[in-house]
Formats: sequence, C-alpha cells, structure tokens
Amino acid sequence: MTVKIFPVLEVRDIYYAYIYGWLNTIFEVTDTVLFRPELELGNAFKENLTIKEYLKKHYKINIEKLNIMMDHGIFVSDELFKRFFGVEKNLPNLIKVYDVLGVNYGLAFDVPSRLQLQTAIEIAVSKFLNIEPNEKMIKSVYPLLKPQIYKLAETFLSYIDPNDKSLKPRVIKNKLMRLMKEKRELYSEVENLSLQTVNETLRNLEEQLRIKKSQGGKFVLIPVIQGLYLEHSKECLRKTIDLLISYEEFLPEKDEKYLYIAIGTGGTVLSTQEAEMINNLLAYGHEYAGKHKVKVRFHILGWSSPTMARKLRLDLVYSSDSLSVRRRAVDGKIYMLEDGKLRLVEVARINPESWKCECPACKSFSSYVLDPSGKRRNDVRFVHSLWSIKKYIGEIINKK
Repeated sequence: MTVKIFPVLEVRDIYYAYIYGWLNTIFEVTDTVLFRPELELGNAFKENLTIKEYLKKHYKINIEKLNIMMDHGIFVSDELFKRFFGVEKNLPNLIKVYDVLGVNYGLAFDVPSRLQLQTAIEIAVSKFLNIEPNEKMIKSVYPLLKPQIYKLAETFLSYIDPNDKSLKPRVIKNKLMRLMKEKRELYSEVENLSLQTVNETLRNLEEQLRIKKSQGGKFVLIPVIQGLYLEHSKECLRKTIDLLISYEEFLPEKDEKYLYIAIGTGGTVLSTQEAEMINNLLAYGHEYAGKHKVKVRFHILGWSSPTMARKLRLDLVYSSDSLSVRRRAVDGKIYMLEDGKLRLVEVARINPESWKCECPACKSFSSYVLDPSGKRRNDVRFVHSLWSIKKYIGEIINKK
C-alpha cells in the first residue's frame, strides 16, 4: 500500500512527453494527472472538446489510460479565467468547464482560509513598509470577505511599532502569527475570518452540488476542507460529508460507497501543529463517514516536501498531488532515495557511469534524466522523482 501521487502538469507537458517518446513512462508511475486552468484547456473548452478529444484531434495523442483531476486555480483571477475559457469564473461556469473538458475529478470552488489570512498579513506588512503588496494574493481575496480582510489588516497594523523601521517582512509576519495566539482582540477577528471561510466554502459546495446534479455532470466533485482552527475544520468536514451523502456524490466504485475529499497544506512545509491538525481531521473523517456506512478517500493538496511523509498519517491518505516534481525537473533536479532518506539532487552532480536506477524513466531514458540542460525532453526527470517519492512513502507506511 502507498499513496498515489498525481503530477501537476500542463497540456504541453503531455505533448513533449509524446514527442520525445516517454509518454508511456507516465502511465507506469501514475493513473492520474492534475491540470489547472491554462490557455490550451480554454481552447478545448471553446471547441467543446474533452481534454482527451482535444489531444487526439490536435496532437494525435491518446491518454485514455489517464484519469484527469482539475483544479479551478486559487491564483487564477476572474480576468485570467475569462481570457482562457471565454466565460466568467463562477460556480455554474466552473461546473460546465469541468463537464465539457471531461475530467474525472473536479476540485470544488472553496474559500482558502489560510490564504485569506496570509493576504491580510501581506496587506498590513505592505502598508507598514510602504511597498506594493503581492498582486497575486490581492486578487485571490474572496470578494464577500474583502471588507473583513482589510479590517483585519488594519488590526494587524496596530500591533506593529511604527517607529521600528528595522523590521523585515518575514520578521513582521512571524511576529503577527505569534500575536494571534496572545492577543484576544486579534484572535477574535482571526477566529471570525476562519468561520466565514468555512461558511462560504460550505455554501459554495452545496450550490455546486445542486448545479452539477441539475446539469447531469459526469465528474466527481471534490470538496476542500477549510478552517484555521481544528474545531472549525471538523465542522466543515462533518457538514461536507453530510452534503456529499445527501447528493449521493460517490466515487464510481462497484462494491463500496466512497467519498473523495481534499485537505489543503498551503503548499508549504508543514509545521508540527499543522500536521497534527490534518492528522486529527483524517482520523475524524474516517470515523464520521464510517458511522454513515460510507468510506472516505482523502486527497492531500500540495505535496511540498519529503518531510510531509514523516509527519502525516499516510495510512489514512489515498492520494496527493505534486507540482514540485515538475518544477524540480525543470531546475535539473531529481529526488533520490538513499538509505531510507529522500534527497533532492542536482543531476549535474551525478556520475552517469555509476548510476543505477530501476524506475521507468531511467530504464529507457537515463540519458535524458541525467542531462543537466533545460531541454523539454529532459522533463522525464519528474517521472523518476514520482517513482522515488512513491517508493519512499511505501517504505514509511510499511514500517509503521
């Protein structure tokens, strides 16, 4: 038993894998890939083609063996989404995009709790330092929560000494994160934001389930659990399970009824406290679903580092997705499993003559894997890294 790892790819990645002959190696390490909104997916939507039909028509590529998961893209603004797909980024259109593109799994339109909090901090820090805030984060603000987030940013500002110009952005952010636990007023506002993100996420989920059912959508909608505090996240998870059961949003399995639910990591290295919270949610979700005679498969959003494998209850996790294997491949780096440890290594430092690896990529394309250049053919490195991560996770689970 191991956790399934889905690479986060673009359509062109599939194209280059086909052109350079290593497409079949992807099928050997994963049965699913995750796509995010992009121009070519928009072209497929405008032609009313599924992703698989689009690849066959324009590139003569067959990926029938692959399942497709799609995310709406947290940092894909309304403007950018409309540029890609020609429609507004809203609940009905997202359901339509997923359905037309023929995805197997579509991630629900949630309101990321941590991102809203981080944006409030970003606004406060930017005002204090008199610099422009991160535009991508500002555009990610959920419209209904915008007044609350800017109010929270002002509260954060009141806790920063205006005379201390030596403070750096990271120092200020760390200080504010610490003060959230110590200052009652600050804690109260953050707690309120957490509850609001949960409420909006659940409201959106129910509306998407209703739309999907009325339109006869064929994909499985995957909700994402939100909440900055364990009690809020548990409430979100409990109500999510209730909603999925009431709308019969089950995975198409013959013998069992499975729900598919995602938990985010923020795409960062998890702290011990954050990992404990996720582990609590995993255990609680399996227990609560069991009481309703159903099973749940949990997907961890954003496999960011090998340390996650040591911190999380992987025996309770079904799948995760990784953007880092693709990014590191472009950087000329691969994950290597040595003496029970997973390390990120520059391929330029590896001696090809002593290289021995049994992964699908290295068996036939080791020259591509170990070529340090940034040519697209060498992106096969991500296949090697996926294989290494899966093996690493499998060993950890078996030891436990």
